[in-house]
Amino acid sequence: MASPAPEPLTAPGDRQAWRWPANPRALLEILLFVAVTLAIDHFFFDGHRFRTVTLHPFWLMVLLVSVQYGVAEGLAAALAGTAALWIGNLPPARLDQDLYGYWLGVAAMPAAWLAAAVLFGELRARDRRRIIVLSRALADGERQNETLSRAYDEISAAKRELEARVAGQLRTVFSIYQAAKAIERLGPGEVLSGVAELVRAILSAKRFSVFLLKGDALEAIALESVVTEGWGADERLPERYDAGSALFQAVVGGQRFLCAARAADAGILGDDGVLAGPILSAEGRVLGMLKIEGLAFLDLNLTAIENFRIVCDWIGTAFAKAQAFETAASDSLYSSERMMLSTSFLERQIAFLTSLGRRMKFDVTLLEVTITGAEQAVEADRLLYARTVGEVVGRSLRNTDLAFDHKRSGFEFAVLLPATSTAEARIVANKLERAVREQLGAAQAEAAGITIGVRALVQGAAP
Repeated sequence: MASPAPEPLTAPGDRQAWRWPANPRALLEILLFVAVTLAIDHFFFDGHRFRTVTLHPFWLMVLLVSVQYGVAEGLAAALAGTAALWIGNLPPARLDQDLYGYWLGVAAMPAAWLAAAVLFGELRARDRRRIIVLSRALADGERQNETLSRAYDEISAAKRELEARVAGQLRTVFSIYQAAKAIERLGPGEVLSGVAELVRAILSAKRFSVFLLKGDALEAIALESVVTEGWGADERLPERYDAGSALFQAVVGGQRFLCAARAADAGILGDDGVLAGPILSAEGRVLGMLKIEGLAFLDLNLTAIENFRIVCDWIGTAFAKAQAFETAASDSLYSSERMMLSTSFLERQIAFLTSLGRRMKFDVTLLEVTITGAEQAVEADRLLYARTVGEVVGRSLRNTDLAFDHKRSGFEFAVLLPATSTAEARIVANKLERAVREQLGAAQAEAAGITIGVRALVQGAAP
C-alpha cells in the first residue's frame, strides 16, 4: 500500500486553516454524514431532524471535521448542519416569545457549531503549523546529517589516501636506504649484488640487467660481473654487445642515455630494452651499461628517466670506489677488515715456503677454513664470523704459522703451516674448529657451517 503524500510545507505564519475552497474529501464526508443522519431521522424518528435533541448529531460531524481538517472544513460542516437542520424545519414560535428571542433560540445551536469549528479548527491549524516546523527542522537535520556524512566520507577517503601516500613514501625512503646500504660496499662483487635492490627501489623495473665493459665488448658473464633480474627461461636477451653494435657505440662511444620513447633511440634499442645508459666513474670512464628491459607504462616518465641517470651514476661511483679499494687491498700485506694477512701476500708466501721446504726438506701444509653459511647470513653475522676466525687463529697458532684472508669466494681463510706434517695439521685443524665453535656458540656455529680442509704443499721433498 502506497504511503500518503506528505503535506506541503508552508510558512508557520500562513493562514492555511482559512483556505477556501475546503478540502473536497471533507465536503463529501459532510454530505454523506448529513444524508445518513436525515435518512435515519426520516425512517426511524419523527422527521423533525433531531431539533429538540440537546446534543444534536451534527455536533459529532462538526467536531470530527474541525479536528481532522481544520477551520474551513469545520465551518463548512457547521453551515451544512445549519442548513440541513433549519431549512424547511423551523420550529413554531411560542406565545411568550418575542421575535428576537425566537431567532436567538434558532441561531443558538448554529452559533455554537461555528464557534466550535473555529476553536477546534484553530487547534488543528496550530498542530499543523507545529508539524510543519518540526518537519522542516527534521528535513534540515537530515540534510545536515547527509552533508556531515558526505564530508566525513570525503575526509575519511582523504585520510586513507594520505596514510597510503605517507606509508608509500616511508616505504620508498626505507627501500632506498636499504638499497644504498646494499650498494655502498667495498668489494666490486658486493656492489653488483646490491644493484638489483637499488634499481627496484628507485625505478620499479620488472626486468633489468647490468653489463660490464670487457675489452671491446659489453658482457654479461657471471654473477660477480653482471646482474640480470626478471629474465625468464624462454625470453633471454643478448648477453654480449660487441664494439660494432649500435647499442655499444651509442652507450660506450657516445655515452648516451637511450629511451625507447624517442624514435631515434628506439631504433638503437630495438626489442632489447626500454632504457639504457652508461655506468660512469667519477672521472667519466665507462665501466659498463645498465639496461631496463621491462617497465610499467605509467612508470615511464620524465622523472623515471632522470632517476635512471642518477642510478647509473650511483652504480658507477660505487663500483669505481670498490675497484680502487680492491686494487689497494691487493697490494696490502695486511687485511684490517679481518685482522690477518692479505690474499696477495698468501701467494707470495706459498711460493717462498714451498721452494724453501723443498730445499731444506721440511713439510709445508695449508689449512683452508671455509664459512659455508656466510652467503645467506646478514652483514653483521658475516663480520662476526670473519673476526672470530681471525681472533682464534691469532690466539691459537704458533709464531711460525701464518694466517691469510683467502677471499676466493669472499668467506675463506688460509693458514700456512711450515714444518708441519698433514697429521699434525689435522690436529691443528680440529683445535681451530673447536675454538671457533666455542667462541661463536652452538647456534651461531651451526648457522656458520665451518669446514677446514688440509692440503699438503710439500712433504719432506728432496731439493
